[in-house]
Amino acid sequence: FVAVAELAQDLQQRGALLFVSHTDKNELKILNKTTGAVVQTITGITAPGALAVDGGDNLWLVRKNGAVSEVAQYSVAPDGRLTELQVLAATFDTPMALGVSPDGATLVVVDGGASQQLKAFAVSGGAAAWTFGQAGGYTVSPAVSDDRFMFEGHTFVAFMPDGSFWIGDFGNS
Repeated sequence: FVAVAELAQDLQQRGALLFVSHTDKNELKILNKTTGAVVQTITGITAPGALAVDGGDNLWLVRKNGAVSEVAQYSVAPDGRLTELQVLAATFDTPMALGVSPDGATLVVVDGGASQQLKAFAVSGGAAAWTFGQAGGYTVSPAVSDDRFMFEGHTFVAFMPDGSFWIGDFGNS
């Protein structure tokens, strides 16, 4: 039994792979999305968390580097071997969810904790594109605002075909 809070998953659109991270086990499983067979189990990633797959079927992954949370992009070979392509040059407090826009150009990171913001980056090159939300959100003030969040527990980014997106902000019910 694995608690949902310890598990994240995503799959390739064109490729044959499904990715499942187990944060508490420091493990990333790569499965064949059709058969369910384990293609690769990777244990060298510390605290793998949220996952997203971009239009090139590359894997984006939240991980720890010491005490620092970071977001990295990997190319994935058909046999499940990962090659790191880039690590975003950004400071994250608690990256909780990732989403890639339908055009494959933008990665959105839901950054909880002390940040409580959405942070967007160019998939190609990783440049910061925009930030939305007041720093600290409702953790610093109860004043109601359209740009204040309370990301806690489970959250998500779900893109619509037109590029708009939904955010799961369960701290605000």
